[in-house]
Amino acid sequence: MSLPHAIAACVEQTAEHFRVGTVSAVVGAKLTVLTSGGASLTIPRLATWTPATNDVVVIAMTPAGWVALGKIA
Repeated sequence: MSLPHAIAACVEQTAEHFRVGTVSAVVGAKLTVLTSGGASLTIPRLATWTPATNDVVVIAMTPAGWVALGKIA
């Protein structure tokens, strides 16, 4: 595989595992997030910040499903 193809494959794989979204609701430790792709997901979050509606967040695909990692400053 050529270097440009290897880089493209790496970028594509990363894009499959991470998303950016906006918090539309906070219920306990779960968030409802509207992703940049238009999907609405109710997902758990890491306990490292106190989320609020309209926070822009990074979410990641894990073996257990999507998880909100934190707010983008």
